[in-house]
Amino acid sequence: MITRARVRHARGVHSGCRRSRREGDSADRHSGSTDRGATFSAFGTAERVTLPLCVYTTGCPPPPDAQGLDKPWLAIDGTHGRFRGSAYLVWVHDDADGRHQLRFSVSRDGGHTYSAPIVLDRSTATRLDGLEELVQLAVRPDGTVDVVWNAVRHGRPVILHAVSTDGGASFRTPRPIARLRQGASRSGVVTTLAVSRRGRLGICWSQARSPNRYDPLVACKITDHDGSWSDARRILPKDGSREYLPAAAFHGERLWVAAYVSDARSTRLVAVGARRHVFGRGITVHRWPVPGSHICGPRVPECLGTATFIGDYIGLVATPRQVVIDYIAPSRNRSQQNRMVISSLWLGHDDCGTP
Repeated sequence: MITRARVRHARGVHSGCRRSRREGDSADRHSGSTDRGATFSAFGTAERVTLPLCVYTTGCPPPPDAQGLDKPWLAIDGTHGRFRGSAYLVWVHDDADGRHQLRFSVSRDGGHTYSAPIVLDRSTATRLDGLEELVQLAVRPDGTVDVVWNAVRHGRPVILHAVSTDGGASFRTPRPIARLRQGASRSGVVTTLAVSRRGRLGICWSQARSPNRYDPLVACKITDHDGSWSDARRILPKDGSREYLPAAAFHGERLWVAAYVSDARSTRLVAVGARRHVFGRGITVHRWPVPGSHICGPRVPECLGTATFIGDYIGLVATPRQVVIDYIAPSRNRSQQNRMVISSLWLGHDDCGTP
């Protein structure tokens, strides 16, 4: 039980995996540090495509045979098992004709080189109908690699889960672990995956309620110790505001989720902890006098002229005594730049070993 919580804010920059866009070059890359972030090694490249620079600068049409790389995600095996130190990278490869491939690669040398990609899933822009894969990746304490992503099966949007127990050399057949609302908009579905120190998984996602409006809610599912998934639970069941861009992490065996919450008057960043699959009272980490109508994210094409874009993701990690969140603080007007903020939610007496 939480007896006290303090929030501390700081401006900062979150580093990690990125997609390069220099001189028309698009590549999925990973850079590592062995001195606590003081320096980083050169980037290793898992895949590379080349596009005209104007595609990114002035929005010129891409070539008819253009390919693209999108939404990379990276996880490191920090266990003491046989695949210790492996870097796992997953991303979406787009073809000009609308074909999508979800690709996975592994590095055994600290990200300097990567294996030839394997394809985890195939789809098309027509079948996805506005849904983005937004793949997530995590490594359990026993070295098991878990991948989740948004997909369409039998005409219905779902979240798929694939598992590898051999260091990413092969994956079991993916299976649906969450069925998304049918008939609701598929735009802006964002998924986040977390793993606990005992190997339990937590997955959260945001999805719209309406067919033609971005009015999402955030729900989560958590595995028991036997690997079975709970029912989906909303993080703020008594709130009807717009909830979006969730990020999840385990503090011990307790799942914490952070998300933006917007209504007609303001926007908040809220953190919520779960106990036995039920979420407690939300904690407001930050509040801004920016109404939901002035917030745009995560879909850039749907931004209006009066809205400020706040990105595709926020970040959340947990330490023994705190939950740390990095996110974008929206500006009150478009003439001001948004700020990146890192907030620490300091927890008091909390039994980390109890789910």
